[in-house]
Amino acid sequence: MNRVGAIAVREGHGGRDSDQIPDHCYTVPLQYEMSNPECLVPGKDGEVVSQKGAVVDREGFERMKSEYYQLRRWDVATGLQTRRTLEELGWRILRQTWNAEDCSYSQSATTVGYVLLQGTVAITI
Repeated sequence: MNRVGAIAVREGHGGRDSDQIPDHCYTVPLQYEMSNPECLVPGKDGEVVSQKGAVVDREGFERMKSEYYQLRRWDVATGLQTRRTLEELGWRILRQTWNAEDCSYSQSATTVGYVLLQGTVAITI
């Protein structure tokens, strides 16, 4: 998930603010899922329950996101990976700036990006 997260940030993903579901999921009851018409999911103690007619609890969704970020050792407030987490994974982080005019990295450009290196794999974000 860390590599996917790094690519998502490179592509403009804003972390917690971008980790959203459509507003109608909070207000329109679930009626049908093409691959699961009865909306069956595992419940407590392995019991199968139907979520048909359910809506997503907004506060519960935010708590779930916090737990997700915490389990991955990402920043809970921003939903982004921390420098420490990436360094613990052996990723070396090099700060560079991107010059959009000539498509090159330099120290004078205004937009900041990062190059993450793990072994021979480079991801520019």
